[in-house]
Amino acid sequence: MAASAFASPVAPAISQPAELHNVPAWQEGWELLVGPLGGRAIVCLDDGGPAITALAQRCARVRVLAADGRSADELAQRVRAHGWSHVEVIALEDLHRAEAVTFDGLIVSDLSGRALAKVRGGLGRLLAHARPLLRDGAFVLVATPNRFGLSRARFARRLHASSASPWFTLASQLRRLGVRSPRVHPLLLNEYAGMSEAIAPTGYLPTKNQGLTRERIKQWLWGPRAARWFAPALAAVGWIGDAQPGLIDAVALTLQAGGSQFHWVQYLVLLSGKVIATFQPDSDRETSRVVVVTRDPLAVSRRMQEAESLRRLHAMLPAHLGVLLPRVLDRFKLDGNDCFVLQHMRGVTADAPVPGLDRVTRTAQRFLLALHEVTCVKRVMDDEAWETSLQPIFESAVLRNPHAAPALQRLGQHMREHVLGHVWLDVCSHGDFKIENVMYDPQTCEITGVIDWEHAMLCGLPYIDMAYLLTYNRMLAGESWLQAAHALLTGRVSPNELAVEAEYWRATRLPERLVPVLRALVVVHHIGCRWHGAWSAQASAELNALIESCIELLVRSPAPPALASVLPPAPAQRAAVRPLG
Repeated sequence: MAASAFASPVAPAISQPAELHNVPAWQEGWELLVGPLGGRAIVCLDDGGPAITALAQRCARVRVLAADGRSADELAQRVRAHGWSHVEVIALEDLHRAEAVTFDGLIVSDLSGRALAKVRGGLGRLLAHARPLLRDGAFVLVATPNRFGLSRARFARRLHASSASPWFTLASQLRRLGVRSPRVHPLLLNEYAGMSEAIAPTGYLPTKNQGLTRERIKQWLWGPRAARWFAPALAAVGWIGDAQPGLIDAVALTLQAGGSQFHWVQYLVLLSGKVIATFQPDSDRETSRVVVVTRDPLAVSRRMQEAESLRRLHAMLPAHLGVLLPRVLDRFKLDGNDCFVLQHMRGVTADAPVPGLDRVTRTAQRFLLALHEVTCVKRVMDDEAWETSLQPIFESAVLRNPHAAPALQRLGQHMREHVLGHVWLDVCSHGDFKIENVMYDPQTCEITGVIDWEHAMLCGLPYIDMAYLLTYNRMLAGESWLQAAHALLTGRVSPNELAVEAEYWRATRLPERLVPVLRALVVVHHIGCRWHGAWSAQASAELNALIESCIELLVRSPAPPALASVLPPAPAQRAAVRPLG
């Protein structure tokens, strides 16, 4: 591979700033279906879950309705622990004694069905008690399990029939409340019984795992006509009096350009604290848009980093590579939310073992090699280069994994001995290069786009992206990341994986003695730049064992006296480009 002179001594940005570490996500999922929450007075019922937290962070006043005195005491204790003086908890039977206050909206967020199961008389009684509290023009949102919905979680929990309503009952209940033309949105749930997707009136939009039988079943179950019957949960939304636009409608209005109108066709809720919505235009003059909506500080920081990364990459990459990266088209604020507008990339992606996965992996590797070819940097790893490129990754790994600090520090010392004074290669790294972030044509298995560049670094680590591609494929088959990383570290992989790796090493012409260093760096990069969750006691022990295996690998591979002799000659110097971020 020909090298190019994009070297820069500036440190690559660690993708998750320390001051934003473990910031809680705020989205419940339904926020964009209703009007603005900021500064409003809201009355709500939920099962003691995150809805109260989401509303407490946004609203001027929150009245929480509890099914009974015991539930009220439990919720009040939680409110006091957080110091929320603007949040009050009242049992339904004591509502007549409460201060007379007019509220701007009613939210029933009970996707598990537990809260309404405790209310004598169910949803009807709750709405009857809440109606006198609502002003004219107030919004109402009722999110509950679907009586006829198909959900493994619902069957496993054996939800009480009285806690789940069919779509027509929800709609009629809201009409009795004074809501005109209520909208009923079918909802899909995640493994935590939280909202993962709202299905648009156009039906379920399959963008993942094309070719799997379960996806074809989903398309039928959650199509335009069937979704309200068979979706696991429902959200009925409306306004008392004249209908108002929800925030998702306000986003669509903001996107209007050149006379074209947009409507949302997909609404995904991520656990990381953001909503990703896809909008289609009503005219061929415009193309579809993807809008990332978030108010979580960490998610905003990552989206800003992604926008800058994509801007700089588009400025430097040749057209045949640049066309595979989305463009950031706009950014605007909406009720305290940051909205990032990106170009919609055609194709599908995968988060399961799909037909043609090996072929897609090969085409993804070809993209990776082409990206490395353009951005390759040859430089000497001296003290300054170590302190600005590799040392920050180790420091971040220690910060996020204090239990592994001694092992990580020893690994850092061994790695420094291996690389200091030798030639090093930098390449542009995506930082999360897995099949789920690769868009492809399901017919040809050719790449149509690469998304999610929030972890990108222009002067990044070689092999990291190749390793993520292989380890994530193993995780799709049921392995944990720790198991997949250990297999890759020790070379205990399939012949096909060995062939993919061998082609990568051959094409990049990386020195053989750098191979163990880069394998060990995969572990450090993942726990320092990617993973930011909590480890169980068993996983912590496995992680420490994995780091010890990294150390053992380096000890068995003594550093060579020189590396420059096996590297390609560098071409004429060009202007340096700073790392992304």
